[in-house]
Amino acid sequence: MYMLEVWKYLMRVPRTKPRATIKGLLDQVKVIERYAGNYSLPEARGRAKAFYTNLRCCEKIQNELGDNEPSSIWDKNLAEFSHEIDNINEALRRELAQHKFIYISPEKRKYFKQKTAFGRDVAAAFPSAIFDIQEAGTCLSFGMNTAAVFHLMRVAEHGLRALAKKLKVKFTTLDISYATWEAVIKATELKVRELRETPGRKKKKMDELEFYQSILLEYGAMKDAIRNVVSHSRGAYDEHQATSIYIHVREFMQKLAFRMK
Repeated sequence: MYMLEVWKYLMRVPRTKPRATIKGLLDQVKVIERYAGNYSLPEARGRAKAFYTNLRCCEKIQNELGDNEPSSIWDKNLAEFSHEIDNINEALRRELAQHKFIYISPEKRKYFKQKTAFGRDVAAAFPSAIFDIQEAGTCLSFGMNTAAVFHLMRVAEHGLRALAKKLKVKFTTLDISYATWEAVIKATELKVRELRETPGRKKKKMDELEFYQSILLEYGAMKDAIRNVVSHSRGAYDEHQATSIYIHVREFMQKLAFRMK
């Protein structure tokens, strides 16, 4: 809107190169038309589009005249141009007043709609977690801290179920996708214990199982301290808490992805 007001002033100043003036105004109106379309401002977009078409006709005439007769286009159309700029500005103000906009601070932009915010290794190891990774970051950037923690627990859950499947944990009565955190953790702990007790295991495999055992201990602590709290409406989280949990879950998932490659 401000740039259109500037153009209203410039059009009243005698120009030695009217073709360049029309070209500049055309570019500005095209930008406004594009942004009005992006932000669902139909009236402003329609007016900008019609004004752009009118300007193109003027540009064609001025190109035929050259810069030797600058007054012919501006003198005949100045009032119309100025009036249409007022109409576009008014449409922008009216339609923008019907919208609500959310401000994202520069330090939070890094969280907004980032599918690979936890790294490409995590995205490759747990593709089912990508949606919740993106949603967790977007909620954090909007200041929706408790919602961010909720999505972070879903991210962690994708890792837990992937680990259980990797170790071929079986449930006799239901699919693993429907088992609770506690049931999956206990069944996976039992599987790890059985594998560790199997004779003839090499050191590398034993180290891997030891790692999984420590991961399951973390899952148990996460379940009691965070997952159950946010899932059963037992508390809310502020920005500092949500950011800390975001960083912790990101590092946790990166550690798990590295071992499960």
